[in-house]
Amino acid sequence: YEKAIPSLPKNFQTEQTSQWLKSPLDKLPRQQVQLTLQQFKPTLQLLEQAAKCKQCDWSYEYVDDETQSQNRRGYRTIVFLLALQVRFQIAQGQYDKALCTMQTGFAMAKHLSEGPTLVHGLIGVGTGVFICRQLEQFVQRPDAPNLYWALRDLPQPFIDLTQQSKLEDLDIRERAHLLMNRLDRHVAALQCVEAIRLYAGAHDGKFPNELSSITET
Repeated sequence: YEKAIPSLPKNFQTEQTSQWLKSPLDKLPRQQVQLTLQQFKPTLQLLEQAAKCKQCDWSYEYVDDETQSQNRRGYRTIVFLLALQVRFQIAQGQYDKALCTMQTGFAMAKHLSEGPTLVHGLIGVGTGVFICRQLEQFVQRPDAPNLYWALRDLPQPFIDLTQQSKLEDLDIRERAHLLMNRLDRHVAALQCVEAIRLYAGAHDGKFPNELSSITET
């Protein structure tokens, strides 16, 4: 991940990317988005490689405030790019590729949460939230594969910031746990949606009258 940040093109502005992330999938300017993603191909490849690692050995060297600020901006850009790539792939109907990109995003979120500082962990939570938002778009596609079992296998809590926040003030610890729990609720809501879709797929497209009817899962 620390190689991916320096690989970003200099002076790249995220405003346009941010607008594309808010745009409905059917209005996404695919050609422009594809050209933008091509600029970041080396960065995205590095992220994919990093995500395949079982664990991440973070550096514990002192980093000054300016470098920390640059790193935060770099991670923000990287998260935007991953989210944009997912949206593009969903819009193209490339669901297998979209799943791979989301796996990269979730792995990055988990790796960041295991970093040496609370800042790493909070960036990890933010990354998880961004990927969940794209997952919302995925599950709304009628021809997209069901992800219930994949979501069920995610760890609970998905991110645990207890260790990084234990030396912080009470307000900061409470804020960190609030963000952790919010991410877990987001994942749980998506899992519930996919459980309903899974039920409907096995019952001729009919939804259950009550959630308690979903006994297969």
